[in-house]
Amino acid sequence: MAEEESRKNIVMFPFMAHGHLNPFMSLARLLEQRKGYKITIVNTPLNIQKLKSSLPCKTNIQLAEMPFDGTLYGLPPNSENTDKLSYEFIVRLMEASETLEIPFKNLIQNMAKKEFPVCIISDMFLGWTVNVAKELGIFHAVFIAGAAYSMGIYFSLSLNPNQAGTEEEEFSLLDFPEAGKLHHSQLGNDLNFCFPFRERQFLFCFKSDAILLNSIEELEQMDAKYFTRKTGGKPVWMVGPACSMAVTKGLSSDFDEISAWLEVNPRDSVLPPLGFTMTEESQVDEWLPDGFQERINKSNQGILVRQWAPQVEILAHKSTGAFLSHCGWNSVLESLYHGVPIIGWPLAGEQFFNSQLLEKEVGVCVEVARGLQTAVVQQDHVAKTINLVMGKTVKGEEMRRNVSDIQRKMEDAILERDDYKGSSVKAMDDFLRRTEIWAHKNQTIE
Repeated sequence: MAEEESRKNIVMFPFMAHGHLNPFMSLARLLEQRKGYKITIVNTPLNIQKLKSSLPCKTNIQLAEMPFDGTLYGLPPNSENTDKLSYEFIVRLMEASETLEIPFKNLIQNMAKKEFPVCIISDMFLGWTVNVAKELGIFHAVFIAGAAYSMGIYFSLSLNPNQAGTEEEEFSLLDFPEAGKLHHSQLGNDLNFCFPFRERQFLFCFKSDAILLNSIEELEQMDAKYFTRKTGGKPVWMVGPACSMAVTKGLSSDFDEISAWLEVNPRDSVLPPLGFTMTEESQVDEWLPDGFQERINKSNQGILVRQWAPQVEILAHKSTGAFLSHCGWNSVLESLYHGVPIIGWPLAGEQFFNSQLLEKEVGVCVEVARGLQTAVVQQDHVAKTINLVMGKTVKGEEMRRNVSDIQRKMEDAILERDDYKGSSVKAMDDFLRRTEIWAHKNQTIE
């Protein structure tokens, strides 16, 4: 009991979206491995309910609710997450998240009556939390659950979209020249998505005391310069990979069929298209040729999964030889951690820049298509790309060597053994030391 009370409390506040909640939970698990800390994840009631199901029985991670009624902001009832929300409602949810400032401040003040938080780690879309931290004298960090390269581009374009307004197909970023040449086709259709909101939050992020990035130094040593410049030289730590790594035991019976099918296929022969979701079940049947499922079932050339699929378990299986991915960073990390090369089809946001990083800088990806509405996907091109990556080609062999190298570096980054600490472990320790020094000097909550 005394040990429990002596642990220092770190408050974490992820944005209300699946792709943000998951890496925050993964980061929380990394933080709780550091001796002497406990973590409190703050969110709205329905998101807290979802997070509860992912917590182990014994953990130093706590959950705390804040009141939120989305109907007051024109959202459908029980809408506290971007899941299944239309574009219009996602914008409303983002804007409504700014109204959580007072409930968040009240929660921290009540928490401080019992124990003073040493740090607040917020999402990049909740940059306004820096105001609460500054007022109460708490160290504030922003956790950006993406790559330094891709998120630097995303921030730069979000704050100055006119940089892309040239007649040339390619352009460079004035405040991030290290990013190299970008192409207009990488801007997607969402550059102006919720622009005023993103501008406000990203400017708040630059006022934070530190930036945490979900990457490793060995993957992109130079690309953190953008955030170092924008924050005026404040510390930027790469603390990744914060992603789902372990294969889950006791999965539902739905996985039994998938597992059985994977087992009968040769090593490195399966290409799962994971991370792509349909807004409606009927889309599956509309997009596929008549009799498609019957033919693949009969030939055993594939398996059609209509419900949620356990991505990590599939990527970790020996029969998986490549990964057709939209290049969302969570999926990228999971693929690299399990040594699986990527065939990229970026669809939105920073996914285009993730694909570029992986293909041109890291050498573990080949982009097969770009975007959704504007993508031209031809059968011959897809077949050639699959053979290039998965076949016995010079490019394929090179990609497999590169991804094996990155896999080892990711494992090493979070390794702690005897007197050895990986780069991300060292970064985490540096970050925690900084928070404690700050806490000793700035405990102002009354």
